[in-house]
Amino acid sequence: MTTRKRSRDANTISGTYHISSKYSITRTATLFRESCQDVIGDMFNADGTLKAHPLKLTRQSNFGGIHNRQYLLGPYPRTEGNCPIERMNFNPVLPSSQVDSSSWNRLYASTGPLTPKVNLPLFIFELKDIPMMLKHAGDLLHKIKTPSRLSLDKEAAAATLAYQFGWAPLIQDLSKLINFSELVYKRQLELRSANSSKGLKRNMTLFEDTASKTESELLTSFFSTAFADVVTTTQHKVWATCRWKLRSGQQFGREPSYKEAFKSALGFSVGQIPITVWKALPWSWLVDWFADISNIMQATYNMIYYTPTHACIMEYRSVRETWPQTSLDSPVFQGHVTAGGRFYESKNRYVHLNPSVKPVLRVPFLDTFKLSILGSLAILRIHRR
Repeated sequence: MTTRKRSRDANTISGTYHISSKYSITRTATLFRESCQDVIGDMFNADGTLKAHPLKLTRQSNFGGIHNRQYLLGPYPRTEGNCPIERMNFNPVLPSSQVDSSSWNRLYASTGPLTPKVNLPLFIFELKDIPMMLKHAGDLLHKIKTPSRLSLDKEAAAATLAYQFGWAPLIQDLSKLINFSELVYKRQLELRSANSSKGLKRNMTLFEDTASKTESELLTSFFSTAFADVVTTTQHKVWATCRWKLRSGQQFGREPSYKEAFKSALGFSVGQIPITVWKALPWSWLVDWFADISNIMQATYNMIYYTPTHACIMEYRSVRETWPQTSLDSPVFQGHVTAGGRFYESKNRYVHLNPSVKPVLRVPFLDTFKLSILGSLAILRIHRR
């Protein structure tokens, strides 16, 4: 196995700056650059399947943005022709990487053959909250009275928590339970694949986000500058694949029973009891944000009977800037910058050679869901003072 590093430049363009016919400068810019680090050789595993290797690829490309301008005053008119916006010094701020030890824990917890499709015991335990949820919803909808006699902002916070922790998971679980026989049938097929020599291949999306903003920015060419409304779009996606196989010493080809698939799909397995108890504890969801206990317990349970192989996490991050054609006309100058843009992307593949789960203490990434929860808790806390 050999690590290989490659890079290349392409697409050059030249711009000229001259004063009359006596003085002239020509400069050249590279509009495309990329680098790649991968592995050559060592292509196959012992069972003949392709082996996964780490990969790191970065690519930067530029298009349009040609600067043409004429200086109209003075005895020696200056001309700037075919000058590209200098983009090779572009230092983009990529979204922060979302791949760490907790990503592997989540992969092994979510894709394992023994992870329930619906945790029915936990669902039944949480049904005790339905009367209170219905009363709160009725008070809000019919305005019979101010629910819990709370202020408007506090009531909104309470409604957010009621939806995120009550109605949303309830509706999601009910939609799955409507076709519980299909869930059990699919789990039976998954267990059959996991018990075969090839194993069960699973994939999942860990994170996905797109953001955009528009700002007036300074564009610099070889010899001058111009302002334009630049639209910046960032993309970030993390996904993973994993193949689960029986642990060594167990018999391949065992046909899983319907009862076994039923207990596994709906969370009635004996090994699922500690996980269910933990999730039923108050505030365990908040602990999971920082310590990931639920995923560690679930992944460990999956690994008792099965082992994950070919585990890979892929991450894609990009920044794209675009701007429209911009006029440079003024009493002193005449010209324009053509529409253009610059694009930077990073692709990474991470491979877990020795699959394991590790407790991770971390500061959680505050996405929209977490921010809404923390904001609602903060509002309720403030009103108690």
